[in-house]
Amino acid sequence: MNHEPVLRNRAIDAIVARAEGLPLYVRHVLADLRSGHFRVADLPHKLPPGLSAYYDDLLRRLSIGDLQAVLTPLIVTLAWARAPLGTEMLQFLLERRKVLTEGESGLKLLQPALEGAVDGPTPSRRVSTLPPPLSGARSAR
Repeated sequence: MNHEPVLRNRAIDAIVARAEGLPLYVRHVLADLRSGHFRVADLPHKLPPGLSAYYDDLLRRLSIGDLQAVLTPLIVTLAWARAPLGTEMLQFLLERRKVLTEGESGLKLLQPALEGAVDGPTPSRRVSTLPPPLSGARSAR
């Protein structure tokens, strides 16, 4: 029978218990250790209890808020549009996709998202979706 003492590391035990067999969890922990977000001594007390909770913590730390949640669908909508879209049409399309709530609260969130795309806060502005053609470029037939 082997009578060697078993060394226990509380940090490793915490990672193993919370990772639930998922290597992705361990990868996030290692990245957070390298970045200084966690210290090894703090792992038993501060690690999120599972990958889902880890993602919630990452989103909270990255400050993913309402405005950031609107920007990606807004950019995708502009990229797919075949013509410039007015604020009202953008609001309608994003409400239809359930990105914005209907009415004034949705408009209040949309307007700051558009501030970087065009100059001026007028509600009737149009956002161009297509870049100007390259000079000397041939038109497609």
